[in-house]
Amino acid sequence: MANDGFLRFGWGSRFTALCAITSTLAGCAFTETSTSVRSLPGTSTAQLRLARADTSPILGTFRQEGHVIIGQLALTNACSIESTQLTRQQEVTDTHTKVGSSVAWVVTGAVIAAVGTGLLVASADADKHVFCGDGSGQPREGEQCHSVSGAMQELGITTLVTGLIPVVAGGYFLAQKPRVETKDLATKEVKRVSGPTVCGSTASLQGLTLAVELPGNGRWLGQALADGSVRIDINPNIPLPERATLRVVVDAVPANLAGLVSPGAALGELTLRPAIKPSKASARPKPSDQRSARNAPLY
Repeated sequence: MANDGFLRFGWGSRFTALCAITSTLAGCAFTETSTSVRSLPGTSTAQLRLARADTSPILGTFRQEGHVIIGQLALTNACSIESTQLTRQQEVTDTHTKVGSSVAWVVTGAVIAAVGTGLLVASADADKHVFCGDGSGQPREGEQCHSVSGAMQELGITTLVTGLIPVVAGGYFLAQKPRVETKDLATKEVKRVSGPTVCGSTASLQGLTLAVELPGNGRWLGQALADGSVRIDINPNIPLPERATLRVVVDAVPANLAGLVSPGAALGELTLRPAIKPSKASARPKPSDQRSARNAPLY
């Protein structure tokens, strides 16, 4: 009977030690880790672009008034809006406590610790008679001597410690704050094109310089105003070639139109007619007119 008791207590000690090791190794179940990729919108830019290379963003109509070329410019809807969005990407690793598992381990450990406490209390009233070996005879060298009270006390301490391990571990992980780690990834560039749309406002034409080339008489310039009108003055002393077709081209481009139109681009053309100057004879009053003026009654 005594031998069976000691065997029972010995196996109990081994079992509780195994529980202690198992609960310690189970600490990896207290946390879980998840990884995701998030996008952070960055700077965004938008600019006008020609929808097709063979189109013109500006058209003009021109007419001649003596030695002056008058024009009116207008923007066409040959453009599209190209927007560029830069997006930063980050890899986010989130490590946090598994609350359910941690609470379960705390409760389980508390129950085991309560059993150990009960064994310690019970050991105070147990048989304190010490015997060695199986209790059938004189103790032999190397045999361990125990009492039922001592064995229960040892088992109670082992059980209590076994219960405290998951309680402490679970409490520790419950007290931990989530840990978030971020890692920057490559920046992503997204381009979108929408259109067709008008290639800007009329006011953007201000500062655009136009030119006409007179055969043998040089190049003459005029600058567009904010309303799109343009005036090219030619020296009145220069004879204009009759029925010559002149091309009106871009001479210089302001910064706001760069990329839409280039120097040398043709905006229109017109056919010249000779500028008529009043002759000296027609400008001098006729003799009859002078006599009429002298004979006119005075009032």
